Amino acid sequence: MTHSQNDTAKSYDKIAEKYEQQWAAYLKHTHHALFTELITESDDVILDVSCGTGLLAKYLVEYNFPFKKLILNDISPKMQQKAKQRLGDHPDVIFTQQDASKLRLDGFEINKILCLSAFHNYENQLKALQRFFDLLQPEGRLYLLDWNSTGWFRPVNWLIKRWVPEIINTQSLQETELLLEQAGFKTTRKMAWRFRYWKLFFVEAEKKR
Repeated sequence: MTHSQNDTAKSYDKIAEKYEQQWAAYLKHTHHALFTELITESDDVILDVSCGTGLLAKYLVEYNFPFKKLILNDISPKMQQKAKQRLGDHPDVIFTQQDASKLRLDGFEINKILCLSAFHNYENQLKALQRFFDLLQPEGRLYLLDWNSTGWFRPVNWLIKRWVPEIINTQSLQETELLLEQAGFKTTRKMAWRFRYWKLFFVEAEKKR
């Protein structure tokens, strides 16, 4: 069965209340992995392209990662409502609710995009990466962490795809690098590892001039 972005939004709306409790260990691990690789500056305009409940943004603020503006986008209204409850009063946090592949953010000079555990939910991943490329300033950076569809994780991924009512379109690290290259990015750092039954990868990619 083929699912749409609307199905994905509805699926996350349903689990918004229990999301962080249900996936606590996974979220702790992946957030720590991303923060280990992330460096921000006080003049950064950062886009968290699929912010979910705002957990990543919460840690950015609590751990004193510097930034000028933090834009939180998500396709799920109820997930993003959790983010608004957390950071709605922060003067430098902005909220928007759009499809990642169709994002319009006029007036913002974005130089860092964060995509954490969401890439596999995008219907058209190349189109999403091309949109990220267009949104970024020259030499801007994309930080992408997601599931790694290789080896024994392929059948696990197949089971997940049959289990959940949302888009599951998992790529390997190598496949993602090829998509990044097609979109105009240059990979600057990468790594792959396992956590429990998950296989994961991280890529930092730069917008070529």
